[in-house]
Amino acid sequence: MIVILPLLKLLDGDPTEHNQGNHDLQKSPPFWKRTPRHGEDLEKQTFDENTQRNRVRSLQSAYGGPNAERVAYMEAHSSLSPLDKMVHVEQVSIFLTPDGTVVSFFEISGDDIEPPILARLYSEKTLLRTSSDPSMMLQAIIDSIVDLAFPVVSAYQDTIAELELNVLTEPSIKQSQNLYIVTSELSLLKSTIAPIAAVVTSLRDHKKGLLVLKIKGAAGVEVSDMTRIYLGDVLDHVLLIVNNLETMKRAADNMIDLIFNTIGSLQNESMKQLTTITILFLPLTFLAGYFGMNFEEFSSVKSHSDHYFWKVGIPLVVVTLIYCLREIIGKQIVKKFQRRAIMVATKRRRDYKQE
Repeated sequence: MIVILPLLKLLDGDPTEHNQGNHDLQKSPPFWKRTPRHGEDLEKQTFDENTQRNRVRSLQSAYGGPNAERVAYMEAHSSLSPLDKMVHVEQVSIFLTPDGTVVSFFEISGDDIEPPILARLYSEKTLLRTSSDPSMMLQAIIDSIVDLAFPVVSAYQDTIAELELNVLTEPSIKQSQNLYIVTSELSLLKSTIAPIAAVVTSLRDHKKGLLVLKIKGAAGVEVSDMTRIYLGDVLDHVLLIVNNLETMKRAADNMIDLIFNTIGSLQNESMKQLTTITILFLPLTFLAGYFGMNFEEFSSVKSHSDHYFWKVGIPLVVVTLIYCLREIIGKQIVKKFQRRAIMVATKRRRDYKQE
């Protein structure tokens, strides 16, 4: 039995810090062009290829497509960059042989999977050791791979929550760009995680007898009933992750609609205020233009200097503007204090997590 699964892991830093800032690794020359010529060191070339194969691969570089410029831009503006986090993607291959041997191949995440499983094997009272079931070992590895995806989902939930606060308190067009990047990353995460559910379902429905009947002389591999029960728990975790990703994607789409609706509503309110000011000053403009162009002598005007005009005009304009824009000014003051309180709370929470 061969099981091939994707693995998602949350890492500190960005792709540049992990030597994965470019997209050229996916454009390596074919094998016949990499064959060493006379005098070249085959061992050195093999080492270089293994080094590239075991490098950290970001979500965009793994599934972002062949456009290197787009991948570089999406990595530079990743939604997890403010958190100084990134998502690493790799492929895991697991082999379950008829004699009960389990062989697994990881790229760089083997140290995250192996210690918890070894701790369970060293303990005498764990089910993984007492059952002596190789299919349970397969289930333990798959379960550990799925568990690594939960910190990734948690990081994106934190990002979505922070973006939601920004949209509710101070919506802007720039936030729609950030939300689009989040939506793109969530779609990639969902398309990466979803196939695991199909693999787990196939393992639960696996029958040894069917394989033996189809392939003459095949020994077959059996998945025990106990393993099927625990695979159901793994399947629940996968479906939970997929549902959370879909919920966050819908929330991001709704926030994009909210941004444009809010900006449109603010523009309508601004137009109403400008219309009110125009209605107030239009008669005054008409009177000033009419009498100024048709009459020459105004005794009340000539008896006062131009300073009198400024003493009357400036306070009138200021009071009128404050009265007409009182709602907008009040909302801006409230938003300013809300943004400050949110920034302080966010900083405290991040400092607490780091401690």
